[in-house]
Amino acid sequence: MVKAAFALAALAAAAEAAPSVAVYWGQKGGNRLRTYCDSTGFEYITVSFVINTPEKDTSGLNYPGTNFGAHCAAAVYTNPANNKKSKLLSGCDQITADIPYCQGKGKKVLLSIGGDATIAGVDYSLSNEQKGREFADFLWGAFGPKKTSWGTKPRPFGNSEVDGFDLDIEKKFSAAGQAAYVAFVTKMRQNFGTGSTKKITAAPECPLDDEYFKMKDIIKNAKFDALFIQFYNNYCGASGTQFNYNAWETHLKNTASKDAKIFIGLPSAPSAANAGSYLEPKKAVELINQYKNKPSFGGVMFWDAYLGLNKTAVTTPRNYIEYVHDEMLGIKPTSTRSSATPTPTPGTCKVYTVQSGDWCSKIADAQSISLTQLRQYNPSLNAEC
Repeated sequence: MVKAAFALAALAAAAEAAPSVAVYWGQKGGNRLRTYCDSTGFEYITVSFVINTPEKDTSGLNYPGTNFGAHCAAAVYTNPANNKKSKLLSGCDQITADIPYCQGKGKKVLLSIGGDATIAGVDYSLSNEQKGREFADFLWGAFGPKKTSWGTKPRPFGNSEVDGFDLDIEKKFSAAGQAAYVAFVTKMRQNFGTGSTKKITAAPECPLDDEYFKMKDIIKNAKFDALFIQFYNNYCGASGTQFNYNAWETHLKNTASKDAKIFIGLPSAPSAANAGSYLEPKKAVELINQYKNKPSFGGVMFWDAYLGLNKTAVTTPRNYIEYVHDEMLGIKPTSTRSSATPTPTPGTCKVYTVQSGDWCSKIADAQSISLTQLRQYNPSLNAEC
């Protein structure tokens, strides 16, 4: 058995620059989170959604509301003082168990706030900056690392913690409402602390016109690590002639998110977006190849995991998401990726020097080992490798 050892500093830098795939999960289908994390086709999985801010809670508890589709029991936290129910789900045992499973597979698990604001019961507006800071503190205490200072307050995912938070704001708020979300992001970063690997991402819709740019002030004034831009359901979508990736690249230069990586957001199946938004797999890869060498390019986002990881949804040997992921990274479809943990033979250590343009999955594929094995052989690798 060949054991892969690498120049770790160079490898970490290469891994940081490698394109990634992000998927949303939670609103469609009924399969457990862990069943998707067995796929090698993505690096980020975003659990969706937190649909209400604490201000909207009528139970008196001031808890946010969540909706994870068919993936949680209907139980919610109830105020013992008046027996009124909040909208914060408390019966998410499978998600609780599956988050560390996914993280063990090398996935970053994010929690998204927002979603389709036209759906009845969805209201994630904030009235002022203080409410934004309070919202950030609640989500950090409830879904971040478990701390004794949180006491007996809700932990919907138990001891599990997410790797960051995502804003999928699909309603244009007032200036005060957007400023509140800037305060949210700022406070969340303070909660993360110096040197944290936690992420804050956003999924803005692609229009940059003032009338339709719903997250304009938020992106201008808040620092995001990545933007999962929804290049679909709009005139600026990836399937049309007005695809505006370059305009986004230019726009971000004068914002607090100037260093955010841009992910090209695509629907993972025809039914995942409006008619005409979907790109066939090869067309998607052709588009990505035009942009993937740009310094601003972070990868691809798919809505959503359930549809895109359904092998019957496409006519390629792999499912849609895995196909795009592997083609983007140059991974051969015939490669065998064993998840078994090998037992290295003493004295057989192969050293590989990282080359310009390398990233972890590409190296693992070339050495006929899995990413899991690569991490086991090199425990100092960057967490995003």
